[in-house]
Amino acid sequence: MSKPWWKKALDSGYYEKRGYVSEYGGAAGFVPAASQNFTEMSRSAGDIDRIVIHITGGTNVGSAINTFAAKNNSKKTSAHYVVSQDGLVYQMVKEKDRAHHAGSSANKRSIGIEHAASNKSGPTEEQYWASAYLVRYLAGKYSIPVDRTHILGHQEIATTDHNCPGPLWDWPNYIMKVYLANLFYWA
Repeated sequence: MSKPWWKKALDSGYYEKRGYVSEYGGAAGFVPAASQNFTEMSRSAGDIDRIVIHITGGTNVGSAINTFAAKNNSKKTSAHYVVSQDGLVYQMVKEKDRAHHAGSSANKRSIGIEHAASNKSGPTEEQYWASAYLVRYLAGKYSIPVDRTHILGHQEIATTDHNCPGPLWDWPNYIMKVYLANLFYWA
């Protein structure tokens, strides 16, 4: 089975040579979203006060990456980060820019994290831990409190009827992992 196009580009250093380097040291790489799927901004630490958790609706991280990188993405959606089932983190939008993930007003003040998971299978332990370390990093960088007021599910802030990340997302377990990640986090 051959590697997907984006994996080949990462392995060859294609994106890195063009200045796409993940801001999060734990990321597997930066695969840029298509320019029409996010808004270039100059957000600073004071502009970002929330982290929004999503699931993609399917377990294949490549599908999410393909959608966000596609110029013909009819919904013009993206997320700052995508987390695979095996716990690999890919950045797709620079943190200073506004990803299109949760509605205009929420997008202005948040970082969006997609998880390749469905409402039938839910996230894996590897995903929970990888995401927890990512959220710990973001919370520290942007002085975001680690609580359910500032780390939210898409359905909690969406202006439409969404069930994301859905009933299988274990919030108490996840927030506990974010706290534990703080004990072992190195920046």
